[in-house]
Amino acid sequence: MSIHKQVIFATEQQVKNIGFTVYSPISGKITPLINHPQTIFSSGILGCGLAFEVTSHKIVAPFDGIVEQIKLGGSEVYFKAKNGIKLLIALEIDQEYFPLPGLAIKKQEAQQIKAGEPIIHFDLRKIPVPIYGCVTILNHQKLGAIYYSQSNITAGSDVLFKITSKKR
Repeated sequence: MSIHKQVIFATEQQVKNIGFTVYSPISGKITPLINHPQTIFSSGILGCGLAFEVTSHKIVAPFDGIVEQIKLGGSEVYFKAKNGIKLLIALEIDQEYFPLPGLAIKKQEAQQIKAGEPIIHFDLRKIPVPIYGCVTILNHQKLGAIYYSQSNITAGSDVLFKITSKKR
């Protein structure tokens, strides 16, 4: 189930040789975006994507490009790919746990990145409540179908999305 019909589940084999590859920037169990606790994400207002139950202590670069912004103490990171795709990774963390324990920002705004490079690190063990996150494609209107094929994903090694071009 997805808010935007452009986010489609497909098997890895079905999308193996198509589209632009976006690697997962966070690890966790994927859930529909509608399950995100913040309405701005769950309603799809900011864009389309997927929500996560986060299981790891890091955010990594999803593709080659740049870090556009890091906001809210490292809990929001904006990326831009070389082909123009814009992505937001947002973690939903109780304000009680700010600043993030063990926070280390490995890349700064406007820095070039390579897929899989560490961007943010924090100590997940010191946050005893579940952390929810989402990966939102901010400029999805300019794109075609966005495919995903997994329900549990590992940051930096698993493909999160295969993004196709919009048909003219």
